[in-house]
Amino acid sequence: FRMAWIGVVDPATHALRPAAWAGHEAGYLQALQASGESWGIVSTALEEARVLVATDLQAHAEPGLWREAACSRGYASCLALPLKLRPQVVRVLAVYSEEANFFNAIVTDALSEVAADLSFALELFERTRQREQEQQQVRLQHSALEAAANAILITDRCGTIQWVNEAFTRLTGYAREEAIGQTLRLLRSGLHQPEFYQRMWETVLGGAVWHGELTNRRKDGNCYEEEMTITPVRSATGEISHFIAIKQDVTERRKLEQQFLRAQRMQSIGLLAGGVAHDLNNVLAPVLMALPLLRTDPTPEQRNQILDTLEKSVQRGANIVRQVLTFARGVEVQRTTVQLRHLLREVAKIAEETFPRDIDVRSSVPADLWPLVGDPTQIHQVLLNLAVNARDAMPDGGQLTLAARNLELRAPLQFMDFEIPPGRYTALSVADTGMGIEPKVLERIFEPFFTTKPAGKGTGLGLSTVLGLVKSHGGLVE
Repeated sequence: FRMAWIGVVDPATHALRPAAWAGHEAGYLQALQASGESWGIVSTALEEARVLVATDLQAHAEPGLWREAACSRGYASCLALPLKLRPQVVRVLAVYSEEANFFNAIVTDALSEVAADLSFALELFERTRQREQEQQQVRLQHSALEAAANAILITDRCGTIQWVNEAFTRLTGYAREEAIGQTLRLLRSGLHQPEFYQRMWETVLGGAVWHGELTNRRKDGNCYEEEMTITPVRSATGEISHFIAIKQDVTERRKLEQQFLRAQRMQSIGLLAGGVAHDLNNVLAPVLMALPLLRTDPTPEQRNQILDTLEKSVQRGANIVRQVLTFARGVEVQRTTVQLRHLLREVAKIAEETFPRDIDVRSSVPADLWPLVGDPTQIHQVLLNLAVNARDAMPDGGQLTLAARNLELRAPLQFMDFEIPPGRYTALSVADTGMGIEPKVLERIFEPFFTTKPAGKGTGLGLSTVLGLVKSHGGLVE
C-alpha cells in the first residue's frame, strides 16, 4: 500500500487526529489536519462504525480536500475500517492504494481481520492500562491509610480485626500481628455498659455510620479516651461484609476541656458570690442574736426554741456551702443514668437562696419525666449558666421558670447549623421575664467570648459552654 494510518478521536476536542502512520506521503495527513476539514470516508466510517471503500478517488462523489490531496499524491483508492474498543468506536484504520478498484472482497476481508486483531490488541492494552491504574490507586489508598495520623482498622462482619495501620499500633501498643485475628474486645476498658456496645452494633449492622466517644484500654493497661467512627463496607451483592473504624486519641483534649469547664464553673460561682454572701449573712444573723440570749440563762422552753433556730440556721448555711462546693469541685464522671427532676430542683434551690429576693423562682417537673444517660455535673452546669443569664436579664426582678418535659420527635429538629434526628428526648426549659435578646445579636450568642454584658460582668463563655455540653449529650439548644 502507498500509505496506512490510524486515526484517534481526541477526547477534548472530539476531532479526528492521526495517531500513527506508515508510508512516504505523511505530508498528506499533516496538510489535512492543518486545514481542519473532514477526513471524508475515514470520518464517516468512524461515525457510522462500518467499513467504507472509495474504489476510484478520481471519480468519487464526495468532494473535499481529503480527495483532492489524495489524488494529487497518486492515491487511487481507499479503505476505512473502524477499530472497535468496547463500548464504542474511537479509532479508525485507513489504507490507500495507487490502483483503482484495488480493495476487492478478498483484500477487504483480509484487512477486516487485521482491524479485528488491532481492536483486540487495543482493548487488551486498555484493560491492562485500567488494571494498572486500579492497582496504582489501591497502592496509593493503602499508603494513605498506612501513613494516616489517625488509627485505622478493618474488621469483618463479626468484628474480627483483619488489618490495622501503624498509627493503631502507636495508639494501642499492640503490634500488627498481635491485633490481627482478635476481636474489638481486645481494647475494651470495662467502663461501658453492655447496652452501649449493643447500640453501637445495632447501628452499624443496620448499615448506618456510628460516631461517638468511648474509653478503651491500651496493652499496658492504661485507659485512654478516643473518638471513633465506624463505617460499614458492602460487598458486590450489597451485603455488609466489613467495617472500617477510624480512631483518634482525645485524652489530652478531654483533660483541657475538663479544666476549662471547672474554670467556667468557678466563674459562675463568682457571679453568684454576692447572693451567697448575702444569704450567709442572713443565716449568721440569727446565730449572732441567739448566742447572747443563751448567756442570760433562759428557761428550758426558751433555750429549746433558741437551739431550734440555731440548728435551722446552721443547716441552711451548711446546705448553701455544700451546694456551692459540689458545683465548684464537680468532676466530669463516666456518664450514668440521670434523674433530671433532682437536678432541676437543686438548681432552683440554689437560685432561690442566692438570687435577689425580687426574682421569683419556679420549677415545673412532671413525675414521669424520662431519665437520660449523661454527666450530672455538666447538666447542672448547663442549667446554672442559663439561670445566671436569666438573673442578669432581670435587674428589676421578675420570674425565672425551670421546667422539663418528655418530647418525642417524629422528624429531625434543626436550629441554626445543627440538627438532631427523630427519637425520644427530654426538653429542658429555662425561661425568664427579663429584657430578652436583641435580634441583631441573636446569631452570635453562642460565639466564645462574645458578650453584651459590661466589662467585668461576663466573659462570653457561658452560652458557648452550654452549647458544647448539650451537643456532647446528643442534644440541641434553641
